[in-house]
Amino acid sequence: MHPNSKKVLAAILLVILFIMLLLRQCGTEFIIPEPRDSLVKFRKSPPLLGVHVKDLVQIKDFPELQGKQGLRVFKIMMDSIAHEAGILVGDIILEYDQENFDLSSPNQASGDFRNYIYEQKNVGDPFKLKIYRINTSFTGQKGDELLDKETYESSLINQIINEQKPGDKLDLQINKEGQILEMTVELGRRPNFRSSPPPSNAELYPEFETQNPSYQQLVQSLIDHYDINSKYKDLIDRYDRDEWWDDDLRNGLFRYVHRDPFKLPVVANDLTDKIESHTQLNGFKTLALQQLLARSLDEAITEPTHILTPPKSTKVKKHFEFISNILQESILLRDTAIVNLNQEDLDFLYSHLSDMSGKYIHANWNSNSSADDYDNFQRFLSLAKKIDFQALFSSAQIFYQLNNPEWIQSFTKALLKYTPTDTESKNPGSAQGDVFMVRDTEWGQIIIGGPGKTIYQHDIKFIFDLGGDDFYRNNAGAARTAAMPLSFVIDLNGNDQYSDTKAATQATGFLGNGLLIDLKGNDEYIATQLSQGVGLLGNGLLIDYEGNDFYNGQEYAQGVGFWGIGTLVDLKGIDRYRGNYFVQGVGGPKGFGLLYDIDGNDHYYATGRYKSSYGTQGIYSGMSQGLGFGIRQYASGGIGVLIDSAGADIFNAGNFSQGGGYYFGLGILKNSGDNNDEYRGSRYSQGFSAHSAAGILIDDAGNDTYIGKVTALQASAWDLGAAALIDKQGDDFYDSYKLGFAQGASAHNGFALFLDYSGKDSYALQDGQQGSVPDNSYHKGSSLAIFIDAGGQSDLYNQKTELNNQIIQRDEYGFFIDLNTTINKSLDDKSFEDLILETD
Repeated sequence: MHPNSKKVLAAILLVILFIMLLLRQCGTEFIIPEPRDSLVKFRKSPPLLGVHVKDLVQIKDFPELQGKQGLRVFKIMMDSIAHEAGILVGDIILEYDQENFDLSSPNQASGDFRNYIYEQKNVGDPFKLKIYRINTSFTGQKGDELLDKETYESSLINQIINEQKPGDKLDLQINKEGQILEMTVELGRRPNFRSSPPPSNAELYPEFETQNPSYQQLVQSLIDHYDINSKYKDLIDRYDRDEWWDDDLRNGLFRYVHRDPFKLPVVANDLTDKIESHTQLNGFKTLALQQLLARSLDEAITEPTHILTPPKSTKVKKHFEFISNILQESILLRDTAIVNLNQEDLDFLYSHLSDMSGKYIHANWNSNSSADDYDNFQRFLSLAKKIDFQALFSSAQIFYQLNNPEWIQSFTKALLKYTPTDTESKNPGSAQGDVFMVRDTEWGQIIIGGPGKTIYQHDIKFIFDLGGDDFYRNNAGAARTAAMPLSFVIDLNGNDQYSDTKAATQATGFLGNGLLIDLKGNDEYIATQLSQGVGLLGNGLLIDYEGNDFYNGQEYAQGVGFWGIGTLVDLKGIDRYRGNYFVQGVGGPKGFGLLYDIDGNDHYYATGRYKSSYGTQGIYSGMSQGLGFGIRQYASGGIGVLIDSAGADIFNAGNFSQGGGYYFGLGILKNSGDNNDEYRGSRYSQGFSAHSAAGILIDDAGNDTYIGKVTALQASAWDLGAAALIDKQGDDFYDSYKLGFAQGASAHNGFALFLDYSGKDSYALQDGQQGSVPDNSYHKGSSLAIFIDAGGQSDLYNQKTELNNQIIQRDEYGFFIDLNTTINKSLDDKSFEDLILETD
């Protein structure tokens, strides 16, 4: 370095030091921020093998390996290094780089394996593996055919058995032989890892940055007291690093709460309050609601350039022109949305509709899966990226202008004064009973049903029904075929039945927009899959204004959005919602699913068909009731919301339900009424998250009951996620009797917040360990689990009162907080400090 350069550098340093001292004297703290994009560990793509392992097993059937332990492979990522190397599901990993599992505990083995790859290896490094495999072969005779095959697939044996006819004879001998394999692979790169920082929280939602809720202030005071700020910062850094993997499907709302989990209740309340403000008993702001949901998916749609003015004329011609204008503008935007899809692409998507509610959404691909299935799934993902979602969501905003009760009333008056022509009076054959008229338009026929009973037995694009107890045995306002990109039903009155055995019915939008409006009557909706307010690569809206209604959808029903927006809104009545799986407010990738019931004592049921994936006796899967769901390793999740504004409600669901998130998804269950509600959940329920996700349950008031059947519920966060349960008022009962990991529990870098603001509450939990962190072996580091019971009333913990008015700090790191007053008062007078129970 030149001597003069050294002098210049020294002078610059002196100036900087002087400025820092001057600012400090002026009372300003000077902090040099760490550039986010300078954090090398965030920008470095972690190495990837491509296997999921679980179950530490002992080898018992191979003499050379007696007493050895290994990790069983239960899933393999297609096209990964593991897949290319020929590793199979069911293989047992015995050693890696000369390390073994002989002294490993079941709780730590898989975490140690993952951490070794992440912390000790780099992309491109060699990785030695020793694997134990059981090869299966079978011989035998099927009739006159001799069988002599080797296979690792049970599907081939099942196929042979299923091909047997009554009276056929099949002799099979199944042989199993152990084999030890040694291989060295080169670790790959995790795909979709960013090279520059994602948008900061201040850039995404600056309005939340200034909010500092009282519960956060309280917990921060305890973090300071116990001197664990570095541990909390490390946890937040891990969430930030998690956001560097980005598949272009991550929405900003989730990204915000993931990196600032204390704001999860703030963001959830803000979103649900806005939804409720747009959807009220005295008015339904359809356009504003669609804008809000689209913007939550980072698609900034605005008011249409001109809102079409509904006619008040008594001439039906004006009303049909109004409908035609809406259809024209909506279809233009829809066509713009899919302009990058050619005819072959569209044919593929329409022909694989049934696969989208099964194979593609679960995407449980492994080496035994069909190569065609995987190729089709990858093609589906690539085609979804070609869609212009801003145009797609805007097209629905135009279409939903048909939801205008004043215009519907005006159109009805005009129709009742109109005498159809002979041509218009001719029944087209797609409907039976009271058909008032049929009007041909450029966009298809509009059938006007009369005030009597009408049966609609074939798919119809557009229906306006004047009343009667009608039977819809058709698509019922669902856009599900290439010939029907738009479809609506507007039914004025009557106890109607909507029933279809085909998938995608009753206000489903598939590559288009579906709309069903029922203004009055005690109605029944029966469907199979993808029905009752579903958006799949499209938009679907079902609105029932009045009546005691029954909704029965088997799977993917009742407010579900995958690569689209699906909405079900019921304004009045005592309603029942029943389904099995992925129902009642579910948002998948690039999707928003909303079920909103405004009034009435309602019952939500989402269980009873698919047994628990964990094999738990008597427990079913649910994946419902406010679930944000992602396709693990393939697609980040969306936003799923269930809101009930009033009434004494009952929620019953299987695993993964009632305000939860899975794999970069955000799920919310909000009950804003003041009645006494009951929640019955299974594993992962009542405010949960699993695998980089966020979920929350909020109940505003009432003496509520929360019942759990299996562990992981009532604010439980697992693996790099955030979970919360917020109950604002009432004498509540939280029943996790003889269960663990509940009531503010987190593990593997999780963040859990359980907060009951007031009331004489009762808690049942195994060992009374609210606010616990049982395990951090996945990624090492720590978690944060927070349990707060505020208000000062006397509470029961396993029928005892000893834990009242105490603050206890648990390991790695949990807080049990029972206050003798409100949170705000305890902060004002610092009385919480007197409750801290110091331990050695």
